Amino acid sequence: MGFTRYWENSKNLIDDKTLETIKNIIDIAKQDYDIDIDVKALTNMYIKLNGDESKDLDHEDFVIDLIPGFNFCKTNEKPYDIVVNAILKLLESTNKIHDVEKDDDSEEEEAEKLLNKALSMKEILKIKITKINDLWYSWYIDYIDNKIFKLNPSKDFQIEDKNFRYYAKESYDNNIAEWTSAYGYKNYTIYLSVNNIDKQPCLIKKELVKDFEKAIEWINNNVK
Repeated sequence: MGFTRYWENSKNLIDDKTLETIKNIIDIAKQDYDIDIDVKALTNMYIKLNGDESKDLDHEDFVIDLIPGFNFCKTNEKPYDIVVNAILKLLESTNKIHDVEKDDDSEEEEAEKLLNKALSMKEILKIKITKINDLWYSWYIDYIDNKIFKLNPSKDFQIEDKNFRYYAKESYDNNIAEWTSAYGYKNYTIYLSVNNIDKQPCLIKKELVKDFEKAIEWINNNVK
């Protein structure tokens, strides 16, 4: 039959924070365990992944969806099983799934280590955003990892059809971060002060807030 894991699924969505932790699990599995995961889908509604087929390290697809009821995945204890196990532990802790079982009493230590490491991955940039009125918000840097940004003082990136660039240095004239845009709001520049001690707020237009949040999320997920 092959080693199998079982669980009861719920119709709950997977929240964004949990989804980011799952991404961390997959990244750490590659970096620390040399386990390649074939991610076929990874959204709030649907997860589908497997082991590396090119190395014959795949087995059954691991699937999480919105259909409530009994589910299972036969991993045959191939390397990707540790990722499946860690994700199941995470989803059980958020009440997305319950009644998790497996075929035997094999150790759980490595999956627990993987999950704990994924949960402990901290953000390198935290921004506080507050609504002022229907047109304007204020924001400031609540935390910035000086070491990371000194190693990565600037970077260009793209999200959907918008181009972004950030610059980070010791301080700017007013010692706060600034946000500017141009060209029909499709090109953005973010200035980050790595010595933002005063947490002095600056303004941002309402229509820029969502793009700004996406940019901060991208930085946290991609700048190491």
